[in-house]
Amino acid sequence: MGLVNGAIGTVKSISKSIESNQIQFINIDFATGTEYAIERIKVKFLISDKAFVVREQFPLCLSYAVTIHKSQGLSLKNAVIEAGNTIFNAGQSYVAFSRVTKIEGIHLINFDPYSIKANTEAIVEYNRLRKTYRADLPVLLITKRRWSKVWDLIWGVEKYFDQSKQQNIIKRKSCIDFFKFHGIENSDGNSSCINSIFQCIFHSSIIQLLLESEHQNTALSTELCKLFHMYTINKTILKSTLIKEKIYDHLNIDDGTNPFAILSTLFSKNYDISKLVQYELLKTDRCKSCNYTIMSKEVNNILPLKVGNATKAFNLQELIDKQHGHWFNTLKFCNKCQKGQNTYRKVTFNSCQQIIVIALNISVSKINKNKQTGFIKSVPTSKIVLCDNSYSVISAIFCYYIDNEINRYSAIIKNKSAWIELDDLNVKSIRWPTNSKNACILFLEKK
Repeated sequence: MGLVNGAIGTVKSISKSIESNQIQFINIDFATGTEYAIERIKVKFLISDKAFVVREQFPLCLSYAVTIHKSQGLSLKNAVIEAGNTIFNAGQSYVAFSRVTKIEGIHLINFDPYSIKANTEAIVEYNRLRKTYRADLPVLLITKRRWSKVWDLIWGVEKYFDQSKQQNIIKRKSCIDFFKFHGIENSDGNSSCINSIFQCIFHSSIIQLLLESEHQNTALSTELCKLFHMYTINKTILKSTLIKEKIYDHLNIDDGTNPFAILSTLFSKNYDISKLVQYELLKTDRCKSCNYTIMSKEVNNILPLKVGNATKAFNLQELIDKQHGHWFNTLKFCNKCQKGQNTYRKVTFNSCQQIIVIALNISVSKINKNKQTGFIKSVPTSKIVLCDNSYSVISAIFCYYIDNEINRYSAIIKNKSAWIELDDLNVKSIRWPTNSKNACILFLEKK
């Protein structure tokens, strides 16, 4: 019959008593093709001294799925197998796949080939046996490379009920968070830069509030708003040619491969976004000869930050403090002395807004463009303080070199505690690159 603890079956029908109209039997098929009637059983429990409870129930438990460990020993015609980040043991995937008698019955969700693990000691033993008895067989390779895991989707759904009406079934929030990230097509093959810029702009929570507004002041703002709605609400796969068609006429950009130039022009042409990213510097110049002091203010949209050739890795706060807030020597014309003099200069932050955009001037070796000689540590967890406001990194643009030339750009966006890389149409979860290698633009938001 197959009725033992842990047996798995399918409810086929329910039989009721004619007299009492109560459920009498539950008919179950234990994968044998024959239905068996399961009756209620009585169980007696001792809850305290001389006090008992008698419970009458069907010895069944509703199950929507079983673990791979639980499935060992089963033979199934069909199985939906989740073989993603939940795989944690060597050989676990094999156990799941081998439960199904035919390959047509295997249905995979969240399949990640890099989650399939083999026991290293077993491979070493296989290689020893092959070398001893079957030298004609190739050696099985053991890789030590750590692969990036593929982002898992949650396939469950929840129902939300309103007093007036039942709402549509919607995906769980963790799944929605992933689906809000989608690529932009590099339709002309030369637009990874503009694609990365718009990914960072569209995924800034502060800029999103601005773009969601129906009232836009300029034609450029209107076009940006339309593109944003296409990307977020209509879930349209944007093409880089469409972005250029809608935006470039307003920006008058010649070089579409320089993120600093594109962002500078975009901010200067869009007053609303400019108000969000502007910062004001207070510059103090003092003549060494006559102590004549002059102060001036300078408003910018993008903060240039020189990383330099130092082999020591600094964090963002250290780099900013190193270049601001203290005196350094310079040569400047003195209005009192009426000639060029050696002067002291100090640059401090006078005010900052909700977003800080940093352009990293990272030194790259002329011999090897992939060898970065400046390092920034702890960027994903860094919090910098400017004008008594705390900021943290929410996205970045990275540039990659091939044959001493910039080959492509990609954007990395923060999603809760994870990082999502958007490389044109490719979207995947990754780790933040060590020492922020190849980072060129950082977006920080006020906390």
